[in-house]
Amino acid sequence: MADFDALLEAIHQRGMQLLLDFVPNHTSDQHSWFKESRSNKSSPKRDWYIWRDGDGSGGPPNNWQSLFGGSAWEYDSTTGQFYFHQFTKEQPDLNFRSPDVRAAMMDVLRFWLRRGVDGFRVDAVAFLLEDVMLRNETCMVNGTTTDKCNSWDSMNHTWTFAQPGFHDIVRSFREVLDEFSNATHPRFMVGEMYAPKLEDVIKLYGNATSPECHFPFNFLLIGLTSSQWTGVTLSQNIAQWLDATTTDQWPNWVLGNHDNHRVATRLGEHMSRAANFLLLTLPGTPTTYYGEEIGMLDGNVTWNQTVDPSALNTGNISLSRDPERTPMQWNMSDNAGFSAAGVKTWLPVSDRHLDVNVAKQMTDKQSMLELYKRLVRVRSAQPALQHPNYRLITATTSLLAYVREYNATTSTAAHQYLVVLNVGASAVIQANLTVPTMSAYQSQGVVELSASLTYNSSIPLDLGNFTIASGDAYLIQLTSS
Repeated sequence: MADFDALLEAIHQRGMQLLLDFVPNHTSDQHSWFKESRSNKSSPKRDWYIWRDGDGSGGPPNNWQSLFGGSAWEYDSTTGQFYFHQFTKEQPDLNFRSPDVRAAMMDVLRFWLRRGVDGFRVDAVAFLLEDVMLRNETCMVNGTTTDKCNSWDSMNHTWTFAQPGFHDIVRSFREVLDEFSNATHPRFMVGEMYAPKLEDVIKLYGNATSPECHFPFNFLLIGLTSSQWTGVTLSQNIAQWLDATTTDQWPNWVLGNHDNHRVATRLGEHMSRAANFLLLTLPGTPTTYYGEEIGMLDGNVTWNQTVDPSALNTGNISLSRDPERTPMQWNMSDNAGFSAAGVKTWLPVSDRHLDVNVAKQMTDKQSMLELYKRLVRVRSAQPALQHPNYRLITATTSLLAYVREYNATTSTAAHQYLVVLNVGASAVIQANLTVPTMSAYQSQGVVELSASLTYNSSIPLDLGNFTIASGDAYLIQLTSS
């Protein structure tokens, strides 16, 4: 804990905040709670987990499947019952219908909040409850409806996902944070939920009288492939989130995380600069996955090096998330500065660490890291990029342009920015833009920042006739003609 306390203090001294990853759904099978629970049926912690008898013929209690392959039930010979696990068998689900479990997990939050942490990312919130009657799921297998489920994806998830009552649990998490939150030290909570319907994700905001997360992760952009990476599709996904939320629901955007291939791998290295530009100029909070600020790609992880259970349990390496989880590339040394030389890291270091690393980019004024730092600086300095405003100007296959402005009726040009991105494959396109309702500022502008870091900002830009290369982006301060 001394190391953690030193880390937290150093982060706060730098004016930053530290969020912890809170995983309430399950514990390790090596946790003392589970060891006690599995020891005998009369254990005081027996109902802290979900134990059931089999189906009478040696099989599990029902047809529920694990996300990582196989039945979601594991037989335990100690007491002759099965325990439930949505994820791996080494991760038994806690029983959140037990008041003792809820109280214990609230105390986990309080422990860290008392130490001074600033909040939590709450993992997999939609998995906290399951149908108490353990009813079988219906499944779709080879186009046929059946109760013979062969995977988690085949299930309809009527009884195993987003069950009634889980929002009450999320609200109770928020209540604990609010116990510690004040004007000088606000506490923060973001929730993770992948759901087929956006409206179900938006519900995680809660409401004014029953708040839940400060915001749930917005994954609308993270699933876009290179073929979907067009101005039209981007504008539609941006509008979908903004239209689904109210003015008091703070927006956010995610382009990369530990469950998806890295941006530079998904979209191509040439497009990763424009992707960061988009992320850091949209309204609301951007979430950057480690390494995206230097343009890291997926690492090469062989089958013998694979540790992700989603691949190991299915025998399918294409399901592995290990490539996007390789160690951070700090420098050119052995193990990329992530671990000491000679140490065997959990996952192999990418061989690209020799040319893509922090140390190299720190001295390169044209690097991705330099771009990222400059984007952060301009966000911090300009009210137009801090307030949750967004106005689409145009969206085509190749071009996306939008305005960020602050107090538009009375603001000066310094508070009005036009963002233009070329997300197409064409080397250069010619743009002809007008900025409606801003006649005093519509004809020209000054490029304050370009994704390529090559534009000469001393030359005014004619909005009616300019070119922009593939993968480039401009942040244009609007000026009068």
